[in-house]
Amino acid sequence: MITPEAQGRLERLDISLPSDCLAQQALELDLFEHKLALRWLTQPKMVPLFVDFVEGPLAHRRRFGGGRKQDLLKAVGLSQQTSLRILDATAGLGRDAFIMACFGGEMTLVERDPVVRALLADGLDRGLNDEDTQPIVAKMTLAFDDSVNVIGDYQGDVIFLDPMFPSREKSAKVKKDMQIFHQLLGEQDDADVLMQAAMQTSVARIAVKRPKLAPPLLNQAPSLQFAGKAGRFDVYPRRKLQ
Repeated sequence: MITPEAQGRLERLDISLPSDCLAQQALELDLFEHKLALRWLTQPKMVPLFVDFVEGPLAHRRRFGGGRKQDLLKAVGLSQQTSLRILDATAGLGRDAFIMACFGGEMTLVERDPVVRALLADGLDRGLNDEDTQPIVAKMTLAFDDSVNVIGDYQGDVIFLDPMFPSREKSAKVKKDMQIFHQLLGEQDDADVLMQAAMQTSVARIAVKRPKLAPPLLNQAPSLQFAGKAGRFDVYPRRKLQ
């Protein structure tokens, strides 16, 4: 279901979604504190899912984050480079892309799900209208196309992949916003397809974000790896970054 308030916001963003696009998932697209947001109707106490580059965790990370020593930046090459063209082919809510843009990434974002893409477009629009985030969000371009198509035509420096991993064991805890994300998208199994497409390009580096114990994509061991407590980055350098 899409509320009239959300529909008005979509029209302002020039985005068209089928009115019944959420009918099978007990989800509702609405406005929450002036943000386009996704509500889980069977979980009314859960904070809706939205994209916010101006306030909240990303604002805190922008101001007080770990600098260029972050594993994400090491993985894509921004720990040493001050500017790189990076394709985030599984953009999701744009959090990693925003951090990369903070440190010089000229970002192309691709998100195939139309509802998530609408949330992302709304967050980018609001980010462009804030004086603090405008210079960062201006480096983030949202592509309205299938990831495989964009990967095949990409001529930049780095491809970044963060494919959704299959559902965890019941005993594992999943962040509440990601519970809504999983409710919307379900399980996806095309990660190897995206990796295969990336391997066929001429980019200098491919970086893949994975759960700590997950196998590498295509069962291909990375040349470099940066591991944290819960996850890791598999890196496939193919030539020197310029």
